[in-house]
Amino acid sequence: MAENGENKSAVDNDGWTPMWEGKPKKPGSYLVTRVNPKMTTAAFFEDGKWWSDALHERMWPSYMIIAWKPMPAPYAGNAATFVPDVDLKAAVEVLKRRERDVERYAYIMEQVWKVDVSQDEDFQRVFNAFYRVRRDEEWRKIYFEMFEKVKQNPQSRFDRTLEELSVRVGTLEPSFVSKMLATVDINEPIWDANVLAMLGLKPCKKSGKYRPDDIYDCYNTINHWYYEFKKLPVAKKWIKKGI
Repeated sequence: MAENGENKSAVDNDGWTPMWEGKPKKPGSYLVTRVNPKMTTAAFFEDGKWWSDALHERMWPSYMIIAWKPMPAPYAGNAATFVPDVDLKAAVEVLKRRERDVERYAYIMEQVWKVDVSQDEDFQRVFNAFYRVRRDEEWRKIYFEMFEKVKQNPQSRFDRTLEELSVRVGTLEPSFVSKMLATVDINEPIWDANVLAMLGLKPCKKSGKYRPDDIYDCYNTINHWYYEFKKLPVAKKWIKKGI
């Protein structure tokens, strides 16, 4: 057994584990070597079986897979290799055209520490409009109660907040949790479709729903990229310009 917990065969074989040595211990996506034709591809493992994807569309017979290894981390860019291509003049013009949204954001960031967000209907109305919160009244009530709770504990972690909200509303809401935390602490990143696409992130879904571990991995990747990117001169320039 190697010190990192992998078996010696996997270490000697560039991380590959032959099927005769055992199957993965955890469900999830893996790189596999399959036969007929012999190739390396991705497969999903769960309940002792191999599937073509996380939606279980096609089950692959066990003889088809001859070796497996964990999936590499997704490309997420970093301060050295990935910088969004942004035309500053065009970006400033877009902000001018979206003056109403800029005003809403400024209002949110100014008022969040002045009011009880669980009770203040004006704050909730502006926040809902700016971030396009399309949920029912009961969901919004729970959300803004948690929002006020997070204000009282600025060190609230993304994973715990996501889990608590999920228990109360029955769904995982990574985007709205990130927007809550980013309002309380401007150093926290936003999770939305544009950010995921820009960084090449695509958290896995099963039956149309996100898997918690994939959400945490993606958020941590976004957070790391955001932290590193802010150190770059170009990022400082954008911040100075108000982009």
